[in-house]
Amino acid sequence: LRTLFPYTTLYRSLKLRSTELSDSSLGRLLALCALSLTSLDISYSQVKSLDILSRALHSAPTWRLTKLVASGLPLTPATLVGFFQPLSERPEAERSTMRTLKLGSLPDTGTKQPGLTDAVLALVLPFLEKLDGLEVVSLFQNWGVRFLSLSRIALRD
Repeated sequence: LRTLFPYTTLYRSLKLRSTELSDSSLGRLLALCALSLTSLDISYSQVKSLDILSRALHSAPTWRLTKLVASGLPLTPATLVGFFQPLSERPEAERSTMRTLKLGSLPDTGTKQPGLTDAVLALVLPFLEKLDGLEVVSLFQNWGVRFLSLSRIALRD
């Protein structure tokens, strides 16, 4: 990969939307640029989990990611909690770095794993509330989320 992308360690923004990117491919890319990554769009790709992303970013000395777009991915409640709980426990200066989160249209995987519903959001919301810099949250086309669930985020300010 280094010969194909010699300056990947300098990449701060990766827009990989609607690509054939898999979890293992994402892992290889993150090995090259996780320390400098500030914006990542993996929406509607072949990525099945945030686990590789979580390991790469949470093992970095500081959190730099300001924007994550992961719409259309079959993310389980466990992978969402596994990503946001450790972020919510980082120092306040790092927690406030995250500004934009887009988790639209998360599908029901049909394997007893719901898409984004009120119950799943209730698991994740306590961690999202600790991200003081979060300015934009998009949960479009998650039909299992009712408006009242979102009022805690909206009323936070």
